[in-house]
Amino acid sequence: MSIDSIVRHYINDSKCEGALMINGKWGLGKSFYLREKLIPSLKEENPDLQFIYVSLNGVTDQGQLPDLIAMEKWPFRKTKTFKVGV
Repeated sequence: MSIDSIVRHYINDSKCEGALMINGKWGLGKSFYLREKLIPSLKEENPDLQFIYVSLNGVTDQGQLPDLIAMEKWPFRKTKTFKVGV
């Protein structure tokens, strides 16, 4: 089964919700393939799909994941001027 077919199956399976992790050796081209090939192809087929890409490179604690996901979903959180509750 190719990575394309696995991702498409995951997207179309109503029982699957949440994240899909793709791993492999560093430098293999995972990020390039996802961002430059697969995600644009999937968005072209279904413009309503939304993707959040998060790299786990350098992550040392699973507690960091919610912040990484939030920063990708709401990019303004990456700025130094963002303040919670203001």
